[in-house]
Amino acid sequence: MRTEARFPVPDIRRSPIRRLIAFCLLALLAAGSAAADESDPASATADVPAAPEPAADDPAPTSPPADEVDSFRPPRSELAKSDWLRLKSGEWLKGKIEHMRDGDLEFDSAELDDLEIDFDDIAELHSPHPNRYVFEGRDVIVGTAVMRDGTITVVVAGEPQRQPRSQLIAILEGEIRERNFWNLGIGFGVTGRSGNTDSLDMSGNVDIKRETARTRWTTRYIGAFATLDGDANTNNHRVRSKFDWYLTPRLYLTPAWLEFFSDRFQNIDYRLTPATGLGYEIFKRKSITWETFGALGYQYTRFRTNESKGTFVTVLGTTFEADITKYLEFDFLYSVALGIPDVSQTTHHSETALSFDIWGPLDFDVSLIFDRQEDPQPDDDGDTPDKNDLKLIVGLGLDF
Repeated sequence: MRTEARFPVPDIRRSPIRRLIAFCLLALLAAGSAAADESDPASATADVPAAPEPAADDPAPTSPPADEVDSFRPPRSELAKSDWLRLKSGEWLKGKIEHMRDGDLEFDSAELDDLEIDFDDIAELHSPHPNRYVFEGRDVIVGTAVMRDGTITVVVAGEPQRQPRSQLIAILEGEIRERNFWNLGIGFGVTGRSGNTDSLDMSGNVDIKRETARTRWTTRYIGAFATLDGDANTNNHRVRSKFDWYLTPRLYLTPAWLEFFSDRFQNIDYRLTPATGLGYEIFKRKSITWETFGALGYQYTRFRTNESKGTFVTVLGTTFEADITKYLEFDFLYSVALGIPDVSQTTHHSETALSFDIWGPLDFDVSLIFDRQEDPQPDDDGDTPDKNDLKLIVGLGLDF
């Protein structure tokens, strides 16, 4: 028989050994916590670990984070008093919105005076003043507005109306008032000489424009008068008026187009051309506008020799306007009235002008005007006028 020896084994669950082991473990944990507190005091109170430092090759941010931008927001009391703009760079501007056309917003800054800002550079807009907001389709909403995150909210009589920012084509100052629809331009030039010859050259032009969201009426007068040794050697006048009704943001109907022309030295007592047609804005971006138009009408000419002629005409033309710089504008117009079926009654007219801003509404203008008639009629003396007539006009202008 096999005999096994047994030795008593202490029960640590009931003996002091268990207590000793637990005490040692607690002591070790307390020592580790104290060491951690001594090496990093901030870790004892920080709820969120600090953000890691950016690596040296990380790209720089292109714009401030949203929370950083919001931390610079003007107080509500200031947003309720003045117009405010936030640029994409995070900068805020305080002042007054003048208007926005062709992608450029004119802003009267409280500190920087008049500014012209690319509308694409504006991230946010607040305006507590009623303005006219024109959207595609020529829809107009009048009220206070806030623009954020690609949406424009216009408040009308307490009711917010939201439109996509991409649909906005213009901001016009003020509420709907008749005086806000009108623009007036006046130009005048005079040259006098005395001595061996006495001469006086005078020229002038008047431009009247009334424009709403869906209609446009323009009238332009341009004329010149000159004398040499007391005898007139230049005397011509032209008035052109047209009314446009926009069918789409770019296509417009011209139900009424009328031109009056008189030139004593081209043997034209007067020439009337009424017409009706269509026009289209080929290009309209920021500071450049290019339009073309076509119309059908009738041209009646009465000569100073008491003869007269009449013919149907097709009127074709184009206009181009560009702001070359902040202070220099370029304008070009060309039109031809093509006689049907008598092409000998065809007439041409073009205007090329440079306008330099001098101060405020005052401009310095240089204009080149060209006229041509394919079949000029002899005058009472039997002299036939030249087909081409070219005039250079230099003067000052005022825009209101």
